[in-house]
Amino acid sequence: MKNLLFFIFITTLFISCSLEQKDSVIDDETVNSIFTSAEINDLVKIQDFFEQQISSINKNDKGSLLKTYYTFFEGNSKIKNLGQLTLSIDFNKQKELYKRLSYSTYDQIWRMSWTVQMNSVDTLNRLELKYDGKYMEFLEKVGEQDGKIAQYCSSFKGMGVISPSMMADFVKNYKDYNINDPKVRLIIAIHYLTMNDFMNRVEPKSVVTKAKFHGR
Repeated sequence: MKNLLFFIFITTLFISCSLEQKDSVIDDETVNSIFTSAEINDLVKIQDFFEQQISSINKNDKGSLLKTYYTFFEGNSKIKNLGQLTLSIDFNKQKELYKRLSYSTYDQIWRMSWTVQMNSVDTLNRLELKYDGKYMEFLEKVGEQDGKIAQYCSSFKGMGVISPSMMADFVKNYKDYNINDPKVRLIIAIHYLTMNDFMNRVEPKSVVTKAKFHGR
């Protein structure tokens, strides 16, 4: 009987680990068709960082990863305007994350643009999604099988930036996003980290070179 129980335990553990491994962008066919292995490792760093940050928001929540996402979403779902959006992502740690990414990976996802704050004459650096890199190709590929991501990608290509309506859609219609798909969770992570950068980066517009990419 003990041997049988041990066998059941080991089998259950193996199946659980196998499912966890499959539930990752590392083994995803679409991801591997676009990004190099080194870039994929960086994508995992991005996703892991985001998930660690949103897990720390409610330290008493010991639920599943999916529950962690929903807890994060629900925290902002009742706001009346985007000015009330709070992400609780440590921006200093986010900047440290950038330093752990290769320039190649960073350059396939983001670009440095600029903005002028309301009621100000100061021109500041602003991080944006890059519209001609591998990440945009990734969004298009995911959108071929996911209508919600197709809408997100189309809106971005139409505006060239993450628009307020795109931000509002994530906040209000989060249940429409398939967080069971690790590719969608990666898109959510990159979306919110981009937003967090925009909300917290305060630096004058400057020339951003490879030596000083992403403002580090």
